[in-house]
Order: sequence, then C-alpha cells, then structure tokens
Amino acid sequence: LQGEENRFHHMYVQFTAGLGIRQKQAKTIAIQRRINNLGQRYYDGAISAMEYLNGISFTVAKQKK
Repeated sequence: LQGEENRFHHMYVQFTAGLGIRQKQAKTIAIQRRINNLGQRYYDGAISAMEYLNGISFTVAKQKK
C-alpha cells in the first residue's frame, strides 16, 4: 500500500510539472505478465499455494541478478 501511495505521489509530481507518466519497460511488463499468469493459475486451482509462491519467488529473484 505504501508503494502504491509513493507511485501515486510520483505521478502527481510529474503531472504538475507538465510531464507525462513514464511508459513501462518491456522487462517490467514481462515480469507483471508472469505474476498475473501465476495468480490466474492459482485461483483457477491449476497450481497449489506452494507452487504459486515458488513461482513468484523465482520470478522476483531472477530479476535481481
């Protein structure tokens, strides 16, 4: 929630300065797509909670290298 508030504040500052919002990078879009896909598979019952958490962990850890 705090991250969302910070993002909103950042966008507000950009708009008041006359700038547009930054476009998401392809890398960010790909990560979000992976997370959304995992979430959908979990809620559909295709994967267990542990598989979901492992998938999220792998996706996030993979990006920190």
